[in-house]
Amino acid sequence: PFSAASPSAEAVRTREPIWIESAEEYPTERGTLQESLAFATPHAHVSIPLALKGHLVGAMSLSFEGTRSFSDE
Repeated sequence: PFSAASPSAEAVRTREPIWIESAEEYPTERGTLQESLAFATPHAHVSIPLALKGHLVGAMSLSFEGTRSFSDE
């Protein structure tokens, strides 16, 4: 659901990409997501909202093994 504490749900709610360079970087106020990421090796994650003709249709998420730096490019 869009109310979930997940990067994809947050991308949908805010209509902004979510860039996480490592699990430790994710703010603790997002609570349950921090806890759910703790089971895996720290990784980077990107969630991007998807829209079609101005209507939000979902989000695309990618996870990367290990930490990763994202540039503005």
